[in-house]
Parts: sequence; C-alpha cells; structure tokens
Amino acid sequence: MVYAYKKANVGFEYHESRGHFDLTFLADGTVSSSKAISISIPKTNWFVKHGWFLWSSWFVCGLILLASKRYMKRFVMVGHIIHVLIGMAVVFLTLFFGFKAIAKHGWEMEAELHTVLGVIAMVCAVLLWLTGGAASFLMVRYTEKAGWSGSKEKGQIVAFVHRIVGYVSLFLGNIAVSTGIHSY
Repeated sequence: MVYAYKKANVGFEYHESRGHFDLTFLADGTVSSSKAISISIPKTNWFVKHGWFLWSSWFVCGLILLASKRYMKRFVMVGHIIHVLIGMAVVFLTLFFGFKAIAKHGWEMEAELHTVLGVIAMVCAVLLWLTGGAASFLMVRYTEKAGWSGSKEKGQIVAFVHRIVGYVSLFLGNIAVSTGIHSY
C-alpha cells in the first residue's frame, strides 16, 4: 500500500509525508502488515511536469490515437488529421521530456526499469513517426492511373508495421509511465 498526506491545507500540492507498507492476507483470514517505510526522494517541479506530460501523452493521447483510426472511419480525413497532429505531439513530447530528463541526470542513465522503458519508448516514438509518415506517403501517392505496381501493397505493409509498433509502444509507454509514478 502506498500513502501520502499533508496536514497544512487541501490544495493540490506536493505531499511531504509519504511512504509505503505491505499487507499480507493469510489463509486463516487474518492480516499481517509490515512497518510503514517513509520515502524521501528529492522532488522538483520539472520531474512533476515530466510525469504529467508523458502520462498525458501515452495514456490520454494514446487513447485518442487509437480512437482516431479505429472509431472515426466514417470521417477518414478528419480522423487522419487528428491522428497525425496528436501523433506528432506525442513524438515531440516524448523526445523533449526524455532527452531533458537524461540531460538533468548529466547524460548518464541508471539501469532501472523506468529509464530502460523510457528510452525504448523514445525509440518507438521515432519508429512510429517514420512508419506512419511512410505509410501515409505511399498510400496518398498511390493512384490507379500512376501505374506504381505494388505501391498500395507496400503502403499497407508499412501501415501494418506502424499499427503493431503502435500497440507495443502504447503498452510499453504506459508501463514506463507507471514505473515512473511508482518510483517517484
């Protein structure tokens, strides 16, 4: 269990007192608990912004990205524009906050799960940008009159790769955010 509390006021502010403890439910119906452990990690407003922006990018915007292609098929062009704009915002925010976090740690990365998943999310964001752009380019450039043999099929293959990398990225990005929330 994780806890946080503040005695001063009810405003949305940093909680000075926080920590965690374990509860174990035993077979005989009783519960045992460990001693509460206080956590004292230095906090800065920048890392709070880092967390909020990347949570918004990978969770909220990730859902919008899925919905814009899956549930807006009736409005193909509007859905595509929404998908492109929000996708570019997610890529930009992921790279900006990822590189800035690495810079704040002196360009040295710790071998912890959040850091590793964050770097993987940054690589996936670039792959998504490249495959999405390539799929869009190949499918827009395709016309029956142009005589590009195989252009439409290549676009569909790249779009499939984009979709799979997108699902994996959403999963890993949300796990990275969750590990950041847990460790912070």
